[in-house]
Amino acid sequence: MKKDYLITAQNLLTERFSKAKAAFVAGSVIRKEATLSSDIDVVIVYDKALLPKAYRHSLIREGWPIELFVQNTNSVAYFFKQEIACGFPALIDMVAHGKIGISENDYAFRLQEKALELERAGPASLSVEEINQRRYGITDILDDIVSYKTVSELHGSLCQLYQELADFYLRANQKWSGRGKSLVRAFKKAFPELSGEYETAFEQAFGGNVKPLSELADHLLLPFGGRLWANWKSYACDEADQYSPNL
Repeated sequence: MKKDYLITAQNLLTERFSKAKAAFVAGSVIRKEATLSSDIDVVIVYDKALLPKAYRHSLIREGWPIELFVQNTNSVAYFFKQEIACGFPALIDMVAHGKIGISENDYAFRLQEKALELERAGPASLSVEEINQRRYGITDILDDIVSYKTVSELHGSLCQLYQELADFYLRANQKWSGRGKSLVRAFKKAFPELSGEYETAFEQAFGGNVKPLSELADHLLLPFGGRLWANWKSYACDEADQYSPNL
């Protein structure tokens, strides 16, 4: 039988990471949403002098799968910035809502408050160009699901659309997004009135009826200009045009 997850995490932190500035035990176990295969997520933060290079490490301890996100003070700030830009608050969420491990200290409290502040502020806004690029990509997929060649191709397009349409609507409304199961949670949290309709539309589409999904996509795209394809032009980045090939 597994030990309590907090006991397991604290034992590991005490034995192997006692010199860390702060640690946060996080994930589904903290949210009371753990399944039989759930792991324990642990964020550990060191002074830069003690840990020059951040890393990620997976291990089994006392029957628990554990994901270690071992950071230094520089890398935490870097990944916070990256997550604000991409809209996926993995590290921000773990620090903001994790249980402080090792010992409660001023640095741990400050870092957690910073993560909560960033979470409340939301991700970076999409530019007009980014919104238009995403509208174009989604429109292309919508065309594919209406005129698909095989069921396998339909399923591939639907898998892509599930992520891209939800991520677009979240980011265009300046809400945090996610990937995989975290995307599902983010969409349900931000738009509880739409999440059921979203799931049902995709279930019907996987069964071959794509009309409800097509109509829902149009509804989600409409506030941002609707579908976009004909006469759309997107320029390559400056780096691509200035690159010197060795060909």
